[in-house]
Amino acid sequence: MIDSGSQQAGNVNAVQSILKAELTRLGFAAILIAPPEGTKSGDLLVATLKGRSEQTITFIVHADTVFEPNSGFSGFTVSADGTTAHGPGVIDDKGGMVVLLSGLQQYVKAGTPKYSLRVVSSPSEEIGSLGFKQKFTEFSKDSILVLGFEPSLDDKNIVSSRRGVAWFTVNVEGREAHAGRAHKDGINACVELAEKISQISKLTNYAKNTTVSVGHIEGGQDKYNIICGKASAKIDTRFDSIKEQDAIKKKIAAILKTPQVYSVNDRVPSKISFEIYSESQPFMKETSNKYLAEYVAAVRAVEGGTITDEASGGSADSNDFFRPGLPVIDGLGPVGGKMHTKDEFIYLQSLKTRAQALAKFLSAI
Repeated sequence: MIDSGSQQAGNVNAVQSILKAELTRLGFAAILIAPPEGTKSGDLLVATLKGRSEQTITFIVHADTVFEPNSGFSGFTVSADGTTAHGPGVIDDKGGMVVLLSGLQQYVKAGTPKYSLRVVSSPSEEIGSLGFKQKFTEFSKDSILVLGFEPSLDDKNIVSSRRGVAWFTVNVEGREAHAGRAHKDGINACVELAEKISQISKLTNYAKNTTVSVGHIEGGQDKYNIICGKASAKIDTRFDSIKEQDAIKKKIAAILKTPQVYSVNDRVPSKISFEIYSESQPFMKETSNKYLAEYVAAVRAVEGGTITDEASGGSADSNDFFRPGLPVIDGLGPVGGKMHTKDEFIYLQSLKTRAQALAKFLSAI
């Protein structure tokens, strides 16, 4: 299996090339789109197959994983009984690519599809698909249905909505000084950042399903006796609605615009800057999504059981394809667990059953 962390553009493109070749064999016209200048990622794959109708169904997957070379997680192993496999991206999203490709193979061999089909494979979903969001919006506009092949939820259910996400990068500039001789001259950036993190963290509201998480902080010279002159943090926010998205952004901006740490001698405040590194709107469940019940029925027909659709707390490229009135379904990839950890695994049988469900669903509609 090819390791394809988001920053490994060459390996990501190798995965895209394999998918491109397989789709071309099915009759798709496939192209690779280079990322915008300055964006460090692989190429976006877009493949289209004309159907009897101009109306288009868009399928979305991604070729990258969260595991970079320094993660220590590599390779592909199958359990002794042959039921499960482990490896970086086996469900997120190599398995999703396999489900999609296998399902399309089964569906297309029956003849020219009713609807035109478009496959979009991102090279950088795990880091926000930066540089390609405008393309996703364009593809959304002429789609009648969007199907995402992120892994199913742990209970095997498919995804009918996702929370939105906004990633904040925060930088604080203070003033270094000797911690003993010149304490009053210093402006401690770490203290300022700690104050801000404390206030921002209190914005988590489980009743509204709004959460704030600090993913990374750093600062100072790694010394005991130098007042911290610079500090930074990466902050993740999640929300259920566009209204809450706007509200949480305004609250965080208000907190960050007000310095609290000053030098004692000359009353100079710290300087705080921030940006939204990446942002995606919520993908909300459409009450008019007539396809949800049909897809659930297709999975049940193949696998049995009582799987259904439910909300996911995670964000994905499907958020950027969503628009009011457009049916979007995600979590149509394989079944497994422990994604984004070194214990990530897949139930191998689900590659077959979820592909069969896709082919069955497409044939029914």
